[in-house]
Amino acid sequence: MKRYLVRAIDHGTIASLLASLLLAFALAFPAQAQDAAPAPQPVNAAEIEKLVSTLEDEQARARLVEQLKGLVAAQRRAEAPDQADGGLLDGLSAAISEVGDEILVAVGNLRDLPRLADWATAQMGDPAARERWARLLLQVGLVLVSGWVAEKLAAAALGRARRAAA
Repeated sequence: MKRYLVRAIDHGTIASLLASLLLAFALAFPAQAQDAAPAPQPVNAAEIEKLVSTLEDEQARARLVEQLKGLVAAQRRAEAPDQADGGLLDGLSAAISEVGDEILVAVGNLRDLPRLADWATAQMGDPAARERWARLLLQVGLVLVSGWVAEKLAAAALGRARRAAA
């Protein structure tokens, strides 16, 4: 059993395993934050007075009731299960709409490229910003080199264990 385990672990496997774990944690924590229900907005006295005046006015109250009925009907339509004959088309239509929205966002990001180029030029023109970027790149480089050295040390240690187990 040990012989198979040692053979299965090579120098790339450890790095892949660590990267996978980091990715899993990165994806898990934002999802938890999104699940939390938004806190209700506080209501001030002016809004309450406006609601009271709406309820006291017959025409305004009738409009409010019609709006609430419309909201109830819209909510019921949203909660209703898809019909068997239209469910596929509705799903396909929604998927196409979502892809279209994503394309529009991507095109909007492309419009920002000139601003990004101007920002990068300004960053390189500012000595303090250049120093910050140089320090950041040095730190990232040190982290990458440290990871590479750790991977080589782990491979060497596992190589000795693999040879001893064989």
